[in-house]
Amino acid sequence: MSAIDKLNFVKDGVRKLPPGFRFEPTDEEIVFQYLARKIFSYPLPASVIPEINICKFDPWELPGDSDQDRYLFSNKETSNRNGDPTSMVTSGGYWKETGSDKQIMCSKWMPIVGIKKTFVFFKGKNSRANSRTDWLMHEYHIARPVGNSASNVQQRTNSQDSLVQIGNWVLCHIFLKKRSNKADGIGRSSLQDFTTVETSSSEETDSSSASSSSLYSDSSALTEVSSNVSSDDQNA
Repeated sequence: MSAIDKLNFVKDGVRKLPPGFRFEPTDEEIVFQYLARKIFSYPLPASVIPEINICKFDPWELPGDSDQDRYLFSNKETSNRNGDPTSMVTSGGYWKETGSDKQIMCSKWMPIVGIKKTFVFFKGKNSRANSRTDWLMHEYHIARPVGNSASNVQQRTNSQDSLVQIGNWVLCHIFLKKRSNKADGIGRSSLQDFTTVETSSSEETDSSSASSSSLYSDSSALTEVSSNVSSDDQNA
């Protein structure tokens, strides 16, 4: 068995880690260590995220243990969005976007940024007869500013209007929101509280970017990515 085979933890669309191991990546690691590397065809740290068309499954039907968070790559070209970028249709319902988008930045990857969207799953396809579930999804994609300037990104951190998505791959984090348990204080609160926490914690996530910059040691690869993007804009 080769070293690469030993780092392949996906079988039949299911992530299977050795006992004692947990896959709990940060937003920055999701965007720049996994999604960006997949889109630019760089080697991934490990084969731990399967490729699945999320619109072929209701969330409870996805491969793997429903008690565990699912991380998967999905190609937006094959997603059934029916022309609506804010929703995705499955056989038993649909994912509906909620809350505000969040930008994820890393100085070593500028001007490329990550965008995080939040979706909630509804059962049924009739807007009057549907029901909201406790299934949530974070969808990540990468983008660059139209002018391809790092300063443009920093100046427009509250707007996505000037950003263009790169590639068709997205990385989805799907999980079942735990109901509040007043007895032991464990569990996530309501969806409204959840989206509020996401927004309020953005400053903490941004501040942690600098401390985790040591993760990106492949400086030559990162320089090449930014150079390629700049060349594409000049040629265009």
